[in-house]
Amino acid sequence: MFINTNLNSEYNETLELIDRAAIGLSDQITRKYYRFGKTKELIAGNNGAIAARSPGFYDLFNKNLFETNLKTVIPNPHQANQLSIIVTDLYTDPQQSQINQILDPIKNNFSPNSNYAVGILAFRSQFDGTIFDIGLGDQEQNYTTNSKDPKTFRPFYILVLGDYDLVHKFFDFFQQNSSIKPQKSVILSPHPLEKPLFLNINDKDKSSLAKGVQRNVNINNGAVQVTPKNRQLVERIVLTKDYQNEKMQWEIPYSLLPDTLPPEFEFEPELTKLEKVGKGCKYSRENLPKIQVNQEKSDGTKLVISPDFSTLTEPGVYQLIINVKVKDFQTPKWWQNWSFEQVQDFKPNKTYKLNTLLSDLKNITVSKMQDPNKNSGSIGQFVYIIQKD
Repeated sequence: MFINTNLNSEYNETLELIDRAAIGLSDQITRKYYRFGKTKELIAGNNGAIAARSPGFYDLFNKNLFETNLKTVIPNPHQANQLSIIVTDLYTDPQQSQINQILDPIKNNFSPNSNYAVGILAFRSQFDGTIFDIGLGDQEQNYTTNSKDPKTFRPFYILVLGDYDLVHKFFDFFQQNSSIKPQKSVILSPHPLEKPLFLNINDKDKSSLAKGVQRNVNINNGAVQVTPKNRQLVERIVLTKDYQNEKMQWEIPYSLLPDTLPPEFEFEPELTKLEKVGKGCKYSRENLPKIQVNQEKSDGTKLVISPDFSTLTEPGVYQLIINVKVKDFQTPKWWQNWSFEQVQDFKPNKTYKLNTLLSDLKNITVSKMQDPNKNSGSIGQFVYIIQKD
């Protein structure tokens, strides 16, 4: 057990800190406490954190506690301005079924238009007792940590579910104001950037332009004229006859929301040709070449792209809109380091199938950002007006 009469564990201290963090979120917050196993049990009053620090809370003769069903304590649907804080060892069975029971309600709460996020704070604590791990095939194992060697400590986790802002405030307490810091942390959110990605054009800076390319205030080839309302957000270039298809790069700064994973981007370019019709112009997409957009760099602070304009061979005025989406998130190494995947490889200082669970959760986050509807799930848009001579 993480808690018994002879053990002053970090787990015990963390429970007290959780209560302080929750109270600190708002002086008007209404708190409810539950103990869960197979089902969820409401704890009367506001003394749930105190009760959970007593060995009697973990009654080994209570049949309801023989198994842990996380699905019972994950709100579905999740209410706005509600924060769910779940302390767990992420106990899962060897089958995918129990992992799915955790993922399904979370999947239903994710939405491209919501701020729902899943935070995970990972700790290790002293442990003295019996590990009842389904990953062992209904076996039990006594385990006592070495108080002088934190590497032997048993993992436990705090799941924090709710709007990103509330999740981050809770994280901030533990990372800034707590005497016990999480060893690892991550927030999974369909909205990982502080603001959408857009070009940031400085007309005086021509360093990104190749020989034979010029930037104009507006584009006018004598037949079609385009004057953007916001020149900072729209690149306006003329590919003269001297342009030799030299690679050009554009750098776009961005900021990740704290504790979110660095994204891997993908680009969906849409090319349109502007043609004069009477006193106006029409937009045509028929028989146009494909524009390849290459990612040169992405380091968590800036994205560097290089559109390939070599396929533009016909003179005219074109509009290129590049929709930016998240293809995937980078996977932290600690997910694998804290996990064991095979029952026979049981390690008491690691968590069974943690990497599988968190990877599946990451994939759900990505899938909720990707929608077959046009432009849905876009986290940015780069706009070019191109005159090809």
